[in-house]
Amino acid sequence: MKFREAVAAALLAASSSAFALEIECEAASGPERRAAEELQHWLGELAEKQPELTFRLGVKYLDLFPEDKAFLDGSDGYAVRRKDGAIYVVSPQPRGVLYGVYDFLERNSDIIWARPDEEFGTMFTRKESFAAEEADFREKPQFETRGWWICGPQRHAPSEYWNARVRCNAGCANMRFPEVRRRAVECGFNIGGSQGHNLPGMMPDEEYDVHPEYFALINGERRRDKGRTQFCFSNLDGAKVIGETAVKLIEKKRAEWEEPFSLWSLKQADNQRNCECEACAAPIALPDGRVSKKGDENFLSNRTFLYLNEAIKPIVAAYPDMRVDTYGYQFTAPPPDVEVHPKFNVCFCPFVKNDRFSVTNEVNARWKARAEKWSKATRNILWREYWGDAMAFPRPNSLVAVHDLRWIRGELGFTRVYSETIPDAVTRSADYRPRWDASAMEQWVLSRLMWDPFRPVEEYREHYIRRAYRGAAAPMRRFYALVAKSWFSDAAASNYRDDPYANAARYFVRPGISGELLACLDEAEALAANEIPATRELIRRQKAHFRDLVENATKLEEPLPIPCLRDGDTSGAQTIKSFQRVTANSRESRIQALRPTSVLAWHDHKDLHVRFTCLGTAPDKLEAAEHAPGAKEFFPGGDHVEFVLVTDNGVNVHHFAVDVNNNRWDARNGESSWNASWETSARKFADGYEIDIAINLESLKIELTKDNRFSACFARMAPHGGAGGSREFSSWRGVHPNSIAAFGDVFLNME
Repeated sequence: MKFREAVAAALLAASSSAFALEIECEAASGPERRAAEELQHWLGELAEKQPELTFRLGVKYLDLFPEDKAFLDGSDGYAVRRKDGAIYVVSPQPRGVLYGVYDFLERNSDIIWARPDEEFGTMFTRKESFAAEEADFREKPQFETRGWWICGPQRHAPSEYWNARVRCNAGCANMRFPEVRRRAVECGFNIGGSQGHNLPGMMPDEEYDVHPEYFALINGERRRDKGRTQFCFSNLDGAKVIGETAVKLIEKKRAEWEEPFSLWSLKQADNQRNCECEACAAPIALPDGRVSKKGDENFLSNRTFLYLNEAIKPIVAAYPDMRVDTYGYQFTAPPPDVEVHPKFNVCFCPFVKNDRFSVTNEVNARWKARAEKWSKATRNILWREYWGDAMAFPRPNSLVAVHDLRWIRGELGFTRVYSETIPDAVTRSADYRPRWDASAMEQWVLSRLMWDPFRPVEEYREHYIRRAYRGAAAPMRRFYALVAKSWFSDAAASNYRDDPYANAARYFVRPGISGELLACLDEAEALAANEIPATRELIRRQKAHFRDLVENATKLEEPLPIPCLRDGDTSGAQTIKSFQRVTANSRESRIQALRPTSVLAWHDHKDLHVRFTCLGTAPDKLEAAEHAPGAKEFFPGGDHVEFVLVTDNGVNVHHFAVDVNNNRWDARNGESSWNASWETSARKFADGYEIDIAINLESLKIELTKDNRFSACFARMAPHGGAGGSREFSSWRGVHPNSIAAFGDVFLNME
């Protein structure tokens, strides 16, 4: 039986009404089949009786509509038209047909796929009959690639299908799972043969025994643990091995997988532990005659892309149709001055920008400048966002992202964007649903913005509120307005590491709006009493999560007095101990750090002094790059300490890092070109090391007679074995140095 006959038979069995769905199985792709199945399913859900309509779905019908064909050319947009007594859904691409079906259903009903959850994520009114009142429209996206990469458990069918229903097409889960590839074909997602930080997997383990010089030299030792270090990026023979290994893996996967792919990845490991050999540190001659030196912002990016350009050659030689994703991330976030191979897609990751402001705002000047330079280096940019992180608190990301998306599409001309997110699921390791309880609307609106950011973001948000909350829309509208007002009344930094309970304290509890927000949710729950079960459950869960945030909000602690001491006498200094492992958020049970750390803090009206004593690691286990006096600063990747001091009510974030060899780095608001006036020293001893930091207060524009209360974070990284035998990142109170709100109540009160 042909596919169109099977669908028609199923529908006619359910209803005596005439209904036909014409699509030939032999010519139909996965997304066209799914479009037919989804249309059949949702028409059955939306109405008691099936409509007396004929639908024709497919790319093959596009020629019937020459004006639409010209308008949609090169996109996965769609047109819905009435012609010859039938409703046509057409597109240049099969997945566009699927998107057209979803839009047709949305325009002709009150349905909304509000979140992925299968039980209560979709809202609609079931009517006696379905009326196709709107069947003459067309849409095409502003971004050719858009969507959500699922982190954590990387396969969850409802979350993957939700991506398609909100018209996203980026590969949204790890394709190594056969069922994920099957769903990707169904939905028309972009399929890659490899993903993630996969470069270590391209270097065979046995190469270490034959060519240890391919591996990173760290602390005088070539490191076998390739997933926890980078490679020796100056050794281009090693790059050739990686490329040749990739060719073999591509051949193997193309033979084993039923699903075709023409995308591969060469992405560095997720760390900044770069090779310290002389060749890697040597200056690089640039094409324009300049020289790139160690310590230059993009020196490591230049070194890495010279390596990657060599690694990609065997791949494109063997597979001319293959494109290769790589990262503009961490040390490759600064655009290189060397050529970027034209077959590379660069996933640019502005991972620690201040999300409270647009990337075009002066507080994000570094990221704006990088993006502008990347736009000149290559047109093959995928803007990789972090909107799906820190979503356990309802950060109004869409109200900022709309400006970013308009800028990167309109000014820079980038046409591909995607973001990390997490599944709307309970897994063996965690219940991720509370994050969706807080931020489902943001995820939905951001999906719409990735389709078209030039429409008013307020319209998208209002559409969601009316359809998801239905009769409870009014109080939920007030709820979101109050959250946004409180959020934007603060200038403190916010990023993907934000702690939800610290945010609840800062934006709900302390401003005194928790009661008003809860009253909105109470009213919404009452108004939804007679609504459909999905809406009632959506509000119930949102209210429960809000209560959890408020009841467990980070408690305001007493300011920590920092004494004024003179003449080098530290006997009266403030002592800070009880370092804990850094965890995801402040609600999680804290785990005491295995390696003891203590801090002494004092000032002398001129300098702020911070002394770290870090125990639990033998001297031969300590790792750090050799100290080069006079060299430009770089962020230390080995055993190091970090100190963050936030001034001006959260506006200015000063970040300092010093390693065991006295390499150091400082930045203000993420801008490392800024420099404080500060002195440091480091010394090793039998069971660890000690670091002294003295920061000139005037260089931070601190006048103690006007302001003497600041928030701060003290942290330590041990990247190796020793006590406990594993990597350990710890801090005072267990907060992350990039989670500004999480330590916003840890005050230093300088006497």
